[in-house]
This record gives sequence, C-alpha cells and structure tokens, in this order.
Amino acid sequence: MKTHDSDKRIAIVSSSCPPLGGGGISSAHYNLYKVLKNIGYDVRIFTYGDHGVKQKEEKDIIRHGAPLLIVKIVRFAIWLYFKIREKSKVAYQFADILESAIGSIKINKSLIRFKPAILILPDHDSPGFFIKKRKECTTVLISHHNPMRFINEPLWGNPSEKDARLALKIENSALKKVDKVICPSLYMADIFRKTYLFNGPISVIPNVVDEKLISSILLKDVRKYLGLPEDSVLIYIPSAGSILKGSSYVFEIVRRLAA
Repeated sequence: MKTHDSDKRIAIVSSSCPPLGGGGISSAHYNLYKVLKNIGYDVRIFTYGDHGVKQKEEKDIIRHGAPLLIVKIVRFAIWLYFKIREKSKVAYQFADILESAIGSIKINKSLIRFKPAILILPDHDSPGFFIKKRKECTTVLISHHNPMRFINEPLWGNPSEKDARLALKIENSALKKVDKVICPSLYMADIFRKTYLFNGPISVIPNVVDEKLISSILLKDVRKYLGLPEDSVLIYIPSAGSILKGSSYVFEIVRRLAA
C-alpha cells in the first residue's frame, strides 16, 4: 500500500547494517528502513563503516567504508595520543569520528545519484560533518549517543573529557547542516538541549521496530542451555560485560531487580 508521500526518497545513513554489521544504532536505523519501506517509501541505507568491504550495492543498501589498514592506523594513532596525554582515561569517541570520515565522504557521491528528499543521520561518529548539505533536502539527525552524557559518571570507567569535547565540537559543526532533531526518549532530549547549540525543532519519537523482522528471528531456549527451570524469569542486559556499555552498573541493576 502506497502512502501519499511515497514518491519521496529517504536516505538513511548508518555505520553498517545486517547482515554485515549490527549494534544498537545500526539496528535502530535498519528497523526504521524496514518500517518506512513497508509503508511505501522509496528508502535506501547508506553505510560508512563497512571497512574493508568492496563498495557494492545490494537491494536498497549502498555500502561504503575505508581500507582496513587506514582504519587501524587512525585507531592506533588516536589511542597512542590519549595514552600519552591521559594514561588512565578511556578515549574512543574522537577516533570513531576520524574512522568514519572516508566512508562518510564517499556517501556524497551516492546521494547525488539517489537525490533524497529526506536525509536521516545518526549522531554517533558524526557522519554529518563529512556529508554535504543538500538543497531541497530536509536533514534530520537522530540523537542516539551524545558523548557528554558519560562524563562525571563514576561507574562508567573514567572517560576522557578531552575526547568527549573533541567529539562534541565536531558534532556541533555537523548540526549547522541539520534541519530537525529526533531524540528516542525524553532523557535524550533533555541531555541534547543541555549539550548542543541547536535552534531548530526537537521531537521525541521512540525507536521503531519492524515486528515482522523480529518475529522472523529463530528463538533459542536459553533456560535449556543454562539448565534452568522452564518457569525461570530471564532478563537480558545488552553488552553487560563491556565497560563502554556500563558493565559496572550491572551489579546494581541486578541487586535492585532482585529486591
């Protein structure tokens, strides 16, 4: 079924997407693509983080990335810099942005061919900093990440404020090309307003999920693998072992749930 806006072309930018890549933001943008496609929009995904993958065009997915050697050199150089300047700090956000540069720049050529009416960007990795503002195209940024929200969080793992502020400076520059901002939650909207310099409209719209896609995933009985009773209550905590995802909070989360 076609909507009255189905003639509009929508470009969604993501670091990667299935089957080559995942992650929270990539999954959110892939689900958004599926939902928009199902209701009749002409929509494509343009990736910038499929490093080492030869540029190729799949059905509705145009992949871009950088040579793996360049990615490794950039990552090592930034790691070494912060290792010398701030030995005990966790720094990765500025490196993520530099790593995304080549793939993001390549997207410009693909957008010229597609000519989108709407361009949807993620904030993480700041691909919008490298993607040119297009005439007659509404640019929408979805604020998933926000580097400053990790600062002054004692259980997060001593993040580098210098690293976060470098990322913030680039993201503020990218926002000059953005027409509208979407935040997936009231919390992210509040943090966004406290963090960025942006005078345009800010809307709160939860991440959408393609139910057909989720239903197609093969279920596995985790209770059987863990030797648990069939009526056991299971709670999934994504990336629970990663300090970058807040592994130090897991004990407190479990304690409160158990209470």
